[in-house]
Amino acid sequence: MTVEFRGVQKCARIKMLKPIHPLRAVSVTLVGILISSLSMLQANDVPKSTQNRLLKIVAMYESGNSIGVIADGGKLIQQLKELELQKVNEFLKGKNRQPLQVMLFESRLDLDRPNVNAKIPAPTHKEVLYLAHGIKDRVREIEDNYRQHPVGKGEVSAPEKYDDYEKLFWDLHVHRNRLSNAIRWLQQIDALIQAREKRLVSIDASDETLGITKYDFQKRIADFRETLHDLEEREAFLRIFRIHDTIDKDLPAISEKEKFTFAYFLEADVLFLESFFKQFDGIKFKRDDLNDESILTEVSEEALGIRQKYQDKIEKGKLLFLGLHWWFRGRYGAGPLAKGLLKAQGANGPGAPINEKELFPLAMPTAAPQPLDPYKNEYRVPHYERRHHYTWQMQQEGIYKYARSPVSEYKNERVGVPDNAPKYKKFY
Repeated sequence: MTVEFRGVQKCARIKMLKPIHPLRAVSVTLVGILISSLSMLQANDVPKSTQNRLLKIVAMYESGNSIGVIADGGKLIQQLKELELQKVNEFLKGKNRQPLQVMLFESRLDLDRPNVNAKIPAPTHKEVLYLAHGIKDRVREIEDNYRQHPVGKGEVSAPEKYDDYEKLFWDLHVHRNRLSNAIRWLQQIDALIQAREKRLVSIDASDETLGITKYDFQKRIADFRETLHDLEEREAFLRIFRIHDTIDKDLPAISEKEKFTFAYFLEADVLFLESFFKQFDGIKFKRDDLNDESILTEVSEEALGIRQKYQDKIEKGKLLFLGLHWWFRGRYGAGPLAKGLLKAQGANGPGAPINEKELFPLAMPTAAPQPLDPYKNEYRVPHYERRHHYTWQMQQEGIYKYARSPVSEYKNERVGVPDNAPKYKKFY
């Protein structure tokens, strides 16, 4: 017997099975109901008061209230025994929600951003254990992603296209930040475990959960530092490759627009190499070519003629790419408030002098934003853009409610004007 599935050309052969005895069919059904009922009973074993606390934590997690999740979730997980935590997570699973320890871990990572000045509650003893497991798994993902990425695996080689260099340098920048964060997380959790070691070993938890206290975080820190050093060496080689590729170009024959772009890249690459060899002065590189002290001198001398000839183009290139950098920050940089749309005024609150150092850091998207196709149902990546376009109506921490009227009623009516909006002398 054959059956043809819709949309598939091939046929699947299905064997004829003997009919199932009615009593056996009933027993199989009863077993299925029993298993389902046991699962429901386990979820119902969670006291109603605990269920209410969990639903409150879930609501805060989904609304982005990470401080609330940490404050309430940390206390709850400290009170739960291992079996009780399993039942709690079964309850959450039945609601199609994340386990409690996962919500706590993700909430702490959510607050690991620039300019977050809120007072974050310290992790409870039991939370430390699950936080350590979460960090252990997350840093392994970071390491694997780097090792599997084209910039981190195999021998370093020049890309086939000159334009691909910028994409490679951006990817290296992203991985550098991730590896640096991994080192910082490992250092923090290692210090936390050492400070609370005596209390942690007496916690009611499984051997697997408690085993994290014996994990060698210092070795992982050393591994990540070596990986980060490998990344720096790879970027140095790519900079050298691009310098040679830029020199090989027939600059007089290309357009004026391309001249200051290439000239700027050449200048930037030489300055990077000078900073690189100064930073790692006296350190032996894994790749022997970089241990040759004459390599920087040779590359600099080769580029010197072009740098002198196109000095004006280099200066214009600096202005262009500096402007692009600040435009990119202004449009896509995420602050710590309003889901990334706003920056914080500082730890001292409204009215205090503005601290420019605190206002400078922003979280930037790891993937370069792409324009949307208006004829497709696409979501913006990242979800925000141009903070001031959406939030210019916010001033002195007041948010105005919009009074909207049907556009069809008054064709030329201005829709989306704040109630009682003040008249600004200039558009922020």
